[in-house]
Amino acid sequence: MTEIVVNISLRVWHPGVAASAVVGAFRLPVEVSHSVNEPRVSPNGRSIGGCYERTYVSMSMARRKPVELDEELWHCYEVISGSAEFISALLESGGSLEFYISAFLTDPCGFSFDHEFMAAFAKTGLGVSVELYPEPGSGY
Repeated sequence: MTEIVVNISLRVWHPGVAASAVVGAFRLPVEVSHSVNEPRVSPNGRSIGGCYERTYVSMSMARRKPVELDEELWHCYEVISGSAEFISALLESGGSLEFYISAFLTDPCGFSFDHEFMAAFAKTGLGVSVELYPEPGSGY
């Protein structure tokens, strides 16, 4: 396949686990985080009223990196696999997690995931979300 420039984040949602526990379990650079029942704030820190209904944490795994997407996701999967017990407990108690991929395209390209990849992700309960962004001036 073709190399694609990507950002990859691990995103986690949970109805009760604190953001600090999620960050501690994965030990990845935090992009955004808040815990359930914390006051809601805008990205610039201004209070916007109310409290968060669930915990959310987004952690960086790759930034503007040219990759073979399937290989890079396997690598990301291996990085978090040491937290398998935490992931299971998170999912069993109402949480969810996914790899969130932003792909920046300059040319037509593609990617595929083989059955081993799909089976591993299904067994773990890990989701994958992909957003495709054509580069300005690329004609898309």
